[in-house]
Amino acid sequence: MSSILRYFLTLFIIITLSFASNAQYRRKAAIWEGFTVAPMIGVNVFFGDLVDKSRTSYSGGVVAEREINTYFSGRLQIMGGNMKGEQYIANSDILYAYFTNSYVDANIGATFRPLDLILGYFRQRTFNPYFFTQFGAIYYNTTEWYGEGGLHPNTEWRTMSGASPTLSIGPGVSYWLTPRLSIKAELNGTFIFGDEVDGHKEWESGSGKIHQTDSNDYYYTITAGISYLISDSKWKNSPKYNRKAYLKTRSVYKRGGSRRYKSKHRRRR
Repeated sequence: MSSILRYFLTLFIIITLSFASNAQYRRKAAIWEGFTVAPMIGVNVFFGDLVDKSRTSYSGGVVAEREINTYFSGRLQIMGGNMKGEQYIANSDILYAYFTNSYVDANIGATFRPLDLILGYFRQRTFNPYFFTQFGAIYYNTTEWYGEGGLHPNTEWRTMSGASPTLSIGPGVSYWLTPRLSIKAELNGTFIFGDEVDGHKEWESGSGKIHQTDSNDYYYTITAGISYLISDSKWKNSPKYNRKAYLKTRSVYKRGGSRRYKSKHRRRR
């Protein structure tokens, strides 16, 4: 697991540095321009072989993004939590088997903001929907048990751990609060190139015959959090938004919530 995380973290750092390579003459802090960090928390909904009911559990993590241009951002996501599920004998309420696990996934990808492309870049846009796609890997540690209807009722069936590649895609939306803070929410659908996240890749019938299950699992995460902008990007608002941007930021100053922001971000001469 540690080698997988190191690989993706190293790749993300290399990509981020390449975005800033054309600005080496600027101060070292330029790497943080347009960089946001968002702690996220929510639920996951697992779909696999061993799930008929009780498929929802909890996830949390962090999403870091850096603007590449006015409508694309590079993205790094690290998320973790627990998953669970129950499988019942067909047409009955008899529990055949169930599982729980702990997991961590790491992904890199890109975010696309269509309104900034279609209507023009506007940093203070109240609602800004976006779409993202990313690839990475999931590490899992899973335990599976027989239920009362299993071959060995109420006993541990098997445990397994490992890693599988993943591909995920989803929509999100951000809600502007201040020049530094936004609320963001995401729905992330993740396809797993593997079948053992629920610990269930085969099962044995009463006659002793081994049956293989479907080849891939997948899950959704629904998360929300607060996004913090470390430093303004070098991109400027489209001219038609100049007055709107001024009025929105002035209203924040009047509330007293961003005086520190104001003092640190005067126009450079």
